Amino acid sequence: MKHYFTTMLLIGLLVGLVLTKSASAVMISYQNEGSWDTAVGASTTEDFNSITTDTSFRVNPVTVGSMTLTGWAAPSLPHNQIDSPADPTIAYSPFATTHVNFASADSGDLGEIFRIDFSTSVIAWGATFYGFEPNRGSIITAYDALDNSLGTAAAYSSGTSWLGFNLTSGEKASYLKFTSTLLGVENAAMDDAKFVAATADPVPEPATIALFGIGLAGLAGAEVRRRRKKKTVENS
Repeated sequence: MKHYFTTMLLIGLLVGLVLTKSASAVMISYQNEGSWDTAVGASTTEDFNSITTDTSFRVNPVTVGSMTLTGWAAPSLPHNQIDSPADPTIAYSPFATTHVNFASADSGDLGEIFRIDFSTSVIAWGATFYGFEPNRGSIITAYDALDNSLGTAAAYSSGTSWLGFNLTSGEKASYLKFTSTLLGVENAAMDDAKFVAATADPVPEPATIALFGIGLAGLAGAEVRRRRKKKTVENS
């Protein structure tokens, strides 16, 4: 029986080696666009300019390119909407072209978050922001398809700033949540979001599958021979 369990353990290890990988989530955050570009390589930019009229996502989500924006019924206009044309009179929205105005709240205001879902998971993402106040303690949290947190990026710099992240251990972000962790509601603006789409997990090559099968067959054969030998000894 001991040998049987040892054999099953070895088979399990082989299955794990071939079909799974183990990695701890590592999110590296950036506050410099050039550094982010260097780290992630080629990326895609969404400038939101395909939206030609003011479009709210306070009640219904709005999809722009590969991103779906979800907000909440903010207390006053023009929170949680895509502004087109840009309105330079809005204090927290200095962008000259179509952009996103959004609001996020602390954990005490349940459901009052700004969220971005991706049609294709990403391994890196970033954008130009305006209006993140240091006293709000705003953060961006990335989640995978199973709602596991992959890490957070702090958004504490006021004025116009770049904020992005890169996932370095094979994780894929399915969506982001923006949260003000320290004080009330945070009003901010975002433009020129950049991202790197995740590639599909590689399918095991035929040679790898064949080796896996040979390994299983070898282990099974060894177990059969062991049992036959044991039976022969017992019958002698």
